[in-house]
Amino acid sequence: MDKKTTQDTPKKDTPLALYKLTPTDQVDNIETYQKAIDFVFDSPDLHNIALSGPYGAGKSSVLESYKKRNKKKRFIHISLTDFDLQGVGNTKKALDNIAFIERKILSQLLHQIKPSYIPLTAFHLKNPVTKWGAGRFAFWIITTIALLLYQFKFTSVVRFIIENEISRFEWIASAACRGWAFVAMLIAVTFLTYKLIWYLRTTKCLRKIAVQGNEIELNEKADESLFDKYLNEVLYLLNNANVNAIVFENFDRLQSPEILVRLREVNQLVNVRQNTKRSRKKRVRFFYLVRDDMFTTKDRTKFFDLIIPVVPVIDSSNSYDMFLTYLKEQDILDRFDEYFLRDLSLYIDEMRILRNIINEYVIYNRQINTTNLDHNRLLALITYKNLFPKDFTELQLDRGFVAEIFRSTPSLLQGQKELYENRITEIDSIIETASYKHPSLDKIDKLESYLSRYAQRPHAPEIKDILLRLRDNALAKQQLEKEGLSKERDSLTKKLSRLAHLQLKDTLDRSNITEHFNSINVKNIAGETELFLDVKGNHYFDLLKYLLRSGYIDETYPDYLTYFYPASISHSDMLFLRSITDQKAFKPDYKLNNPDKLYDRISDRYFLQPETINHDLFDYLVSSALDAEHRSRLSSMVLQLHKDRNYRFIINHFQLYSESKTNLISAIHSEWPTFLADAIPKNSLPEQILLQWVQLALNSIKTENILQLNQDSHLANWTSDHSSVLIFEDEATDNYIENLYELEISFSKIDDENVNRQLMEGVYEHSLYDLNTHNIEIMLKMFYQEDTLNHLQNRWLSAILSESEQFLAKRVANDLDSCLNLLLDEGYSSISDDDDVVLQVLNSDKLTSDTKKKYIQRLSVVVSVLNTVSDHEMWSVLLENNKLAQSLPNIVTYFANIETELDQPLINFINSFPVKQLDFSNPDLFQGEDLPKSFFDNVLLCNDITLDRYKSILSTLPFQAVSFDSTELDPERVRTLINIGMLEMNLATLEHIREHYGSCTLDYIHANFDEYTEISDLVIPGDEIMAILNDNIFSEDQKKSALSLYSHSISIRDYTDESDDIFKQILENHFYEDIA
Repeated sequence: MDKKTTQDTPKKDTPLALYKLTPTDQVDNIETYQKAIDFVFDSPDLHNIALSGPYGAGKSSVLESYKKRNKKKRFIHISLTDFDLQGVGNTKKALDNIAFIERKILSQLLHQIKPSYIPLTAFHLKNPVTKWGAGRFAFWIITTIALLLYQFKFTSVVRFIIENEISRFEWIASAACRGWAFVAMLIAVTFLTYKLIWYLRTTKCLRKIAVQGNEIELNEKADESLFDKYLNEVLYLLNNANVNAIVFENFDRLQSPEILVRLREVNQLVNVRQNTKRSRKKRVRFFYLVRDDMFTTKDRTKFFDLIIPVVPVIDSSNSYDMFLTYLKEQDILDRFDEYFLRDLSLYIDEMRILRNIINEYVIYNRQINTTNLDHNRLLALITYKNLFPKDFTELQLDRGFVAEIFRSTPSLLQGQKELYENRITEIDSIIETASYKHPSLDKIDKLESYLSRYAQRPHAPEIKDILLRLRDNALAKQQLEKEGLSKERDSLTKKLSRLAHLQLKDTLDRSNITEHFNSINVKNIAGETELFLDVKGNHYFDLLKYLLRSGYIDETYPDYLTYFYPASISHSDMLFLRSITDQKAFKPDYKLNNPDKLYDRISDRYFLQPETINHDLFDYLVSSALDAEHRSRLSSMVLQLHKDRNYRFIINHFQLYSESKTNLISAIHSEWPTFLADAIPKNSLPEQILLQWVQLALNSIKTENILQLNQDSHLANWTSDHSSVLIFEDEATDNYIENLYELEISFSKIDDENVNRQLMEGVYEHSLYDLNTHNIEIMLKMFYQEDTLNHLQNRWLSAILSESEQFLAKRVANDLDSCLNLLLDEGYSSISDDDDVVLQVLNSDKLTSDTKKKYIQRLSVVVSVLNTVSDHEMWSVLLENNKLAQSLPNIVTYFANIETELDQPLINFINSFPVKQLDFSNPDLFQGEDLPKSFFDNVLLCNDITLDRYKSILSTLPFQAVSFDSTELDPERVRTLINIGMLEMNLATLEHIREHYGSCTLDYIHANFDEYTEISDLVIPGDEIMAILNDNIFSEDQKKSALSLYSHSISIRDYTDESDDIFKQILENHFYEDIA
């Protein structure tokens, strides 16, 4: 599980900021709602108005914001928030609950209206009596009694004053005083009578007064219903409430609109009464804050006079943004995984729930997060607490749906466990059965039995050999199958052991989660089955499944509900244990005070988790690996390191923690045999660490196990490239060289400084090195005579073979081709071997043509006589690389060998000669009668020989081309042939030159003019005769001779020569009078 959580412990002395769950009076975008509600108050016929929207949409906040802006408007709020409405939707209890709700409505209404507005209400309100009020009422009673006594005992009062001669109070006995006292008495009696009647009216303790048989009705009769029984009182209260609107909240929780129907009736009566002309009372609007789905049909538009929809402030589409806002305000956003918040927000669709989740998280985190709890899991548990409060309470008592889910984990794994166990049993039965045979062996047995009856047949031995090979193959396959079954059994055993330690989240997937969650039930003490329908039917049940499936609520939930009290381990060690159960790994170098005590408190299954990867704990296991249990747990940790490719941990441990590196290497390779094969290609280990690791492995690991470390030959390849493994200061065991030999090591470049002599001798003896100039020089230096190196320059092969008994000489002799190739590739820039050595290499049948070609290319000497090279394939190579001495016999020898037209190597070879040396006039150069003429013909038709060498060769050969029909020879080369007289004049050649080499025609005629004039049946074209007449290379006699052979007329306009004789001959014999 990816987390972006911090490990901070909250400071309890910082201020605590929580979010109120009450409606706000600062709604954004209130203008639209303001106008809508104003429209209601401006419309006299709108009395029942609904503000509709889902839970948490902000309906109450809209009204609170409106009230803040319109303080002259008075509202009364009737809410069922505090009512226990369980069972309201039940038909059996509906009537009783509605009556109960009506009483609550009247009670809330009565207590929100000033008593002075409703003095005549029949409902008694207990108002507090002040001392001043009680004293004033007592004063009026005493004063009234005193005035009554004064009036009725006036005579006695006068007598008393006179008899006692009290002059100061004589005014009391006056008639005027008695008159004023009478007026005061009337006022006092009137006031007390008013108070008495008011009391009787409001308390209704006296309903009738009978006077002389007549009854006076002081109070009206009460009805037997609720709203009906107190309808007059309800109307009285509403008419005198002095409010503009009454707001009914949370009535949609009733799951029945019947109470709203009754409220609509009351509203209608109130506004009908106030609609009379004499009434000056305000109209009373009823606002109902309800959900959209309270009415399941279109009847809601009939019930309400106006419906004002409230757009939700929050739903699943924007709750993530609200989460971000609140978490940023609390400065705790970085504690949570972004994707967890995104997923969680998909289910949170009410503002109050979101705020309360944040509030409770802040408090829980401050109170219990002393051991670095996972913030994501704490938030998940708080969310579960808010959405499933009853089941959360049950969970604390280890009961309820979630508790049963965790207890059901073994049942989910039972099927997989049985599958593994059955397969293990099946494999055991196969492996342990002594008669187990590969299927093909039975067929081979039958064939052998059949063949035994025909043992004397001619082909019986061959068939028997074939059957023996087939049996060997079958036995090999049988062994491989057994080994494969053993590996499969080991794998299944490990899977089975891990199966018992899997957590709930590891067992759930999309294929089983729905069926498993729906199947959860438990029987209580009474034997009744609890199906947890309240949980499964909860709107947020899918969220609970997500939290459990993703592991945000897991088996460690008790740690998020309790405090940590240090006991036998330190707090830092407890934090380490906490990190394991939370799957939130600490750094591997986290210091453990008592790894031995921690070891006893960590379950086996946790050693397969990355959170247990700790240097102190790992070192404790490595040092005590002789114990079977410790070895098992150490193997689990190594398997985990293998799975995660955790090379960094191994590197640090190898450098800093491990006292016994050999034990560490043994522990790693026992469970991770391909450790080096995995690490080397990716350079996962530093060079020096890898070097030490390989050296210790080669020196300590048994030879029969070393190949397990060499998967895909990575170890062998690396070792071959790092001869530094031979620089080993410790005492080398026999395993070292044996392992090098088993790995088929071949060091590419050996460094002879500080090398272990014992190891070096083994490398030389077993040929564990590449043949290259560097290594050869090292071997010559360490094992050959000293003077060998003095003659090494450009003579490597001679130096190597100089001591035939050396291991190096034997190796080269046995594989001359590959060894010479290696020397050529790395050592020979120039080869100066003697001629006999060169010829030995070129004539060897042990070397490939490619090797010989490489050798020829590096030669710094030339082969004098081509015939001495018996491998004719190399002749062209010698010519191409200029490794053949320049001599005419070599040219002739080469040409005689190819027996075709000149090839490019020979042409290039000829062009490399000085011109004067190309004299082939000596007949002894050629062997065979036809060879000289063939050579002449091939040279004659060659365009690639330089012109001067072309001329030199042909001019020294005693031949002439009787016929010439080539069309590919370039004109300059044809002109050369004409000039040196290589082309015999005849009619066929002349016509060929006229057609294909027109520019050479006059040269050809001029060079062979006499033969030209002697050709029988010669027909001279007009353009040719004019060219002869106009070209100065011809003499006047030649022109006259040619003109005499021409029988057609000639235009004198085309003749440009100034010879009068020629002009006269044209006029006499060939005049052509053309039109000007």
